[in-house]
Amino acid sequence: MEKRKYKIDKDLFTSLKGGLVGYPFKPDHEEIYSLSELPFDLTDFLLEINGFAYNGIEIFTLAPGSLCEDDIGYCVPDIFSYLEQFRMYKPHAGENLLPVGKGDEDIFLYDYETNSYSINDSIDLMEYESFEDFISMFEHLLAERGYPVSFEIKS
Repeated sequence: MEKRKYKIDKDLFTSLKGGLVGYPFKPDHEEIYSLSELPFDLTDFLLEINGFAYNGIEIFTLAPGSLCEDDIGYCVPDIFSYLEQFRMYKPHAGENLLPVGKGDEDIFLYDYETNSYSINDSIDLMEYESFEDFISMFEHLLAERGYPVSFEIKS
């Protein structure tokens, strides 16, 4: 897969009503090691927008408590804690799947073997759709929920 860098502009999300958009994430020394385990395109996105929640879509954060809705006391899960739970409750899924977010009844996965992202059923992990990169999947998810957006590729 070709490494494409996208321009992530937080201003695209200023009109989201009831949505949560994280702040840029500045990892410390220990966190940099953990980031090396993540796909490059997801890492780029999360360093700019550390987590996302809108209309049933959640893209996990890089650190616990990074993106919270204070009035109801809910925090978007962080990717590493969610991965631990995922592997504990879905051991049949194997080590090659990384949960990157979730929807109302879906889970969004990265597959290390195929280097692709997918939207899957959250219970049996049946794949609904597959994408070459994170941004393609994210654009699709937003468009499905009536918020079409397109990200520019950096030159």
